[in-house]
Amino acid sequence: MVSLPFLSAQSHVAASAVSESALVACNIYIASASSDSVLQNLLMRAQSHCQYIREHGASKNNSDATRGKLPDKSSSDVGCAIRGYGWQSNKIVSGKDNPTMSGCHRYTKTIYPVAIIHAYADVSYNRSSFHLAGRSDCVADAAVHLILNSFDQIDFDCSAQNDSAHPFVGLIDHVSVMPLVSFPVSDNAPSSTNIISEKDGLKLSQRAAVDAAKAIGNAITNSQQHAANVFFYGLACPNMTPLSKVRKEKTSFFKSGSLISNNNNNVEPRNLKGDCTIGVPPYFVENFNIRMSPIVSISQAKTLTQFLRGRNISTKGFGVEGVEALTLPYEKINDTGDKSLVYEVACNLTNPKKGSVQHIEKAVDDWVAEQSAISSLRERAKIGTNYLIEKMYRVGTTEQQCIHSLVSGYSQSDSMNVKYWENHDRDVLDKFQKLLMQKHG
Repeated sequence: MVSLPFLSAQSHVAASAVSESALVACNIYIASASSDSVLQNLLMRAQSHCQYIREHGASKNNSDATRGKLPDKSSSDVGCAIRGYGWQSNKIVSGKDNPTMSGCHRYTKTIYPVAIIHAYADVSYNRSSFHLAGRSDCVADAAVHLILNSFDQIDFDCSAQNDSAHPFVGLIDHVSVMPLVSFPVSDNAPSSTNIISEKDGLKLSQRAAVDAAKAIGNAITNSQQHAANVFFYGLACPNMTPLSKVRKEKTSFFKSGSLISNNNNNVEPRNLKGDCTIGVPPYFVENFNIRMSPIVSISQAKTLTQFLRGRNISTKGFGVEGVEALTLPYEKINDTGDKSLVYEVACNLTNPKKGSVQHIEKAVDDWVAEQSAISSLRERAKIGTNYLIEKMYRVGTTEQQCIHSLVSGYSQSDSMNVKYWENHDRDVLDKFQKLLMQKHG
């Protein structure tokens, strides 16, 4: 990995503000996918910073948490609460290899403190996302580093609109810090009464996620650029305000991008880089999109959106639990560079254990069957899932994917660890570059 310069003390301040460390994931959504070299450089700098944290720790201050020091006896619950992992140096070590964590020997692998798990660019939506995971203080450090670099490197016009752009509130449109509590279990591991419940582990991870989210928001507000207004939501907000309500009442999200209309085209005066929503959902949130075929009109696409929304279960008798859905126009770019407009249903799975991708796919099949039933006899023979649906795909990561990447990076050999992360980072960068190149046809 090429060594790149890092920001000064601001990201380290964010790390020191996280009082209690646990594993979290952090998704950073940027309203830009048009500057290839800038975004690639942004990713490489972020990867290099994560590498630095893995080797040296998140901060140079005297905080035990950010130096990676093991908790003392009175706070040993921190290690148990993330279900079998304690701190040693800059790694998280299982109880089996950690004598102070004897009650937490259920898990046998080591987790590195932070990594860029995935990076995604959607040129049609003019939107990119960076997906981090690891120890909460280290994730806060890496997130602030990436965000402040974005402010410095990416030109942004918050008044610019695009018929197919994803709605946005600012350059750093959305930062979601999420709890990670799904850990791998060894088949031969002995049971232990000292392993706390998943419910308590979730609570600790949620608290750590809140600390990280607030540290990230405060770092943006207190940065020299002060380039964005910060609005907190979910568990990071005193009133537990949902993201959708914050977007509607405090930002121009629903008056931007492809959601703008001729009668609603005013953008409120904002900071240089717009607004930024930062928050903590109760559970890990997955993203899943359904792209309609060209024959599907916007009105028909909206019927699928309604069919999937979890809030319709109690009032309309259909929907997928925990699913939020939005209909968006999507500009397809084919291999020759030609463009065509179709529609997508973008879904947030706010509780994937109860409303999963599999539940969405089943609901889509039910919707297709319903469309067939109301179609003319001539059309009915044609209608099937492939007739109405062009593509269904994930955007971002899953909870298990984050954990798998973190635990896979450990071996007893430091040289093997370095090699793993070099390969991992190169793979993430290569995939990101290919997505960015799609605009060139």
